[in-house]
Amino acid sequence: MKKAFDIAALTGENNPLDRFPQLYEAALDEFSARSWREASLNDILRQSGVSKGSLYHHFGDKFGLYVALMDKIAQRKWNFFMPRLRELGEGGDFFGFVKALSREMMAFMYQDPRIYSLNSRLISEDPALVRRLTDCFPQQKEGMLKALAESALRTGQIDPRFSAEFVTKVLDILFSSLHLLRDMNSSRDAFGQLELTLDMMQHGLCGKGPAEG
Repeated sequence: MKKAFDIAALTGENNPLDRFPQLYEAALDEFSARSWREASLNDILRQSGVSKGSLYHHFGDKFGLYVALMDKIAQRKWNFFMPRLRELGEGGDFFGFVKALSREMMAFMYQDPRIYSLNSRLISEDPALVRRLTDCFPQQKEGMLKALAESALRTGQIDPRFSAEFVTKVLDILFSSLHLLRDMNSSRDAFGQLELTLDMMQHGLCGKGPAEG
């Protein structure tokens, strides 16, 4: 019998994936390699050794498993970034902070490329799925990037023609596409290309770069 969807029973300290590490690995493999529609629940169960009855009992269905997986990834991100963000501090320099954050995101991506691949897929996923997922994690909708963009607008570091929402969306797309830089020989090479992109955002294609100005 399928369990009724209950976000509280799938996230945080109650996340059932804590008891099924093999299911976490199998689900991450499958959802990072294929779109939501193409991902095979049967392949996940076969790889993990978990029965369909057990999955229905603990997660309800494919979406319940997906939500639990995204929650575990969010926990891993939080544990990875928070100590580093405390060290970075805001410092008032919007672009300096974004570059430092980008370096940490690049390090996170190279730590487990599957996570970044999964996150990048959300851009092209079915909008209905994305909305449903966003409803499950409303606290992530207005994140740190928007707060930083609003602060930068107040302090004149961003052209007032651009709204905080627009800047946040551009940065979100950029960060979600970092996996495209993984053809570089190293994370250092990839970050070098990303830093050029951020310099272009800050100074414009025809503006003076930091070395010239």
